[in-house]
Amino acid sequence: MEFYQVKSLWPEKKGFSLYRPKIKDEYIFLHFLTPAKLCISGEYLDVKPGGCVIYAPGSSQEFSSPDTELLHDWFHVSPDFSHLMEKYGVIPGKMYYPESAEITEIIREIELECLTLPPYFENSVKLLSEKLVIALSRSETSPVNPSARSDLHKKQFIHARSTIHMDYKHDWSIEEMADLVHLSPSRFFTLYKSIFGTSPKDDLLKSRIQHAQMLLSQGYSVSEVSALSGFSNQYNFIRQFKKITGKTPGKYKKD
Repeated sequence: MEFYQVKSLWPEKKGFSLYRPKIKDEYIFLHFLTPAKLCISGEYLDVKPGGCVIYAPGSSQEFSSPDTELLHDWFHVSPDFSHLMEKYGVIPGKMYYPESAEITEIIREIELECLTLPPYFENSVKLLSEKLVIALSRSETSPVNPSARSDLHKKQFIHARSTIHMDYKHDWSIEEMADLVHLSPSRFFTLYKSIFGTSPKDDLLKSRIQHAQMLLSQGYSVSEVSALSGFSNQYNFIRQFKKITGKTPGKYKKD
């Protein structure tokens, strides 16, 4: 099994839309942390936060976020992903509502494994993929009510996270983040970590590194990417980039 692309907590601006008339020889997985509109087999659906869907090779993909910023996890994976889906009865083109925080954490781990390529990462990615598919399957036998999941705190925090990630170049303090949900910094930190499985600062850092990778692949210089990704100095950018990806920005750009 090979992951061609995998991104956790990926933001897009309000009004974003994507249409692929025919998916190539791969499966595409989407997990929405904010509301979205989705088309499956010609039917348009309003997706609630936490919704997951898998597109099969050869199918069309269409979704949008006309009313709010979009925050979602996604990956493109090789066709043998179908073996796991068949094993646990997971169907392409069907909406699932598993425990949302668990899905994001699994995709974060897969993304990290694929970025750093530690020993036995292939085995680790297979186990994580199976865990994800099991979570989708279990949601059918013990479904979590989407409206119950989207309680007041989660709605507020999902919106706050989207705001922070859309303005990832800003030097956010915990106080500024906490103000978005009208909580004290200590309470905000505790709830943020319990909902998303990571600290607010680590979350923002990983978002900056993801955008840095994209900019490097587009040909920007290391110094340009450092500034465009919200880092105060180039040395800190290089250190953090290597810590998360296992490579320096220069090495990543060459590869």
